[in-house]
Amino acid sequence: MRSTRIAATLWAIATMTLVACSSKFGTFATAPNAHDYDPSSIVRPATSVIPTNVARTTGLVYVSGDLCNCVEIFRKSDGVLIGALTNGVAQAEGLFVDAALNLYVANQSAGNVLVFHEGQTTAFRVLDDPWGWVNDVAVDSDGTTYVANEADFPDNPGDVSVYAPGKTERSAVITDPRFYDLYAVDLDSSHHVYISYFDPNYVSHIDEIIDGRIVDLGLQTRGWGFFDFVLDGNNDIVAQSGSQNHHGISVFPPGHRWPSKRLGIWGTGYMALDASETHIFAVDQGGVAGVWEFSYPNGRLLKTLTGPFGAGNNPIGVAVSPPAKL
Repeated sequence: MRSTRIAATLWAIATMTLVACSSKFGTFATAPNAHDYDPSSIVRPATSVIPTNVARTTGLVYVSGDLCNCVEIFRKSDGVLIGALTNGVAQAEGLFVDAALNLYVANQSAGNVLVFHEGQTTAFRVLDDPWGWVNDVAVDSDGTTYVANEADFPDNPGDVSVYAPGKTERSAVITDPRFYDLYAVDLDSSHHVYISYFDPNYVSHIDEIIDGRIVDLGLQTRGWGFFDFVLDGNNDIVAQSGSQNHHGISVFPPGHRWPSKRLGIWGTGYMALDASETHIFAVDQGGVAGVWEFSYPNGRLLKTLTGPFGAGNNPIGVAVSPPAKL
């Protein structure tokens, strides 16, 4: 599961920094397990039928639970938990809502992506993706779907599966010798794909794909690396980074290697902007075990979605409906 492996990754990077290792990745063998729980012991929320058109009236916030095999559904207007999706959900990670308000669920343990119509509890489409650990998903305005696959240890580096509109089998793959652990994928207003990943030396990158070329943007972080990121309507890259003593969100204007501002937000989960791009939702796995809602871009705390999270059920992914536009 991604949150366990993020913790292991950060711990391994710290260990490699401080201790001489006989093997490049030898520290993973002793990395502590952040959530040493039996998934079968986790109480799953009941699957709930959500009335359609709720997203267009009050807004919805979807939050994937770490080990509950569920996606919990909050009313955006007041942060009240109103339902959950569990059918077919297996260690859900990144989430995405498209312009038609369909929810995409990166279903890590099942090796697929589930697609739900708003208000429905059974997926109407399943994108098959057995090529690694499914971490994140993003959908272009024409329906092309991009799925970030984390490395399948020890032999298979990460890649991005590409699905043509309406297709359930991948039609192309984006790969590069520098890719190892891929964490997140998103698109900008020009429909360029962006990817965050660690290379085989565990150096963190965010790359942009321009006309088939993979371009390292050279973004700099005070932490050990980037995890999730989103792009706003100005094509600013809003990136979550983490380290042992510092987590936060950095805002990088186009063409800038250093952030123009930082939001001091704890957590190593996913993020999402709302349709107005005046609110940003950031998963916090380390503090409240919930989702912070901040005003954007000034970072003022508005409220916290806590739900039935806690030990063994930390939140990880988040998406807002209606979503920010490409």
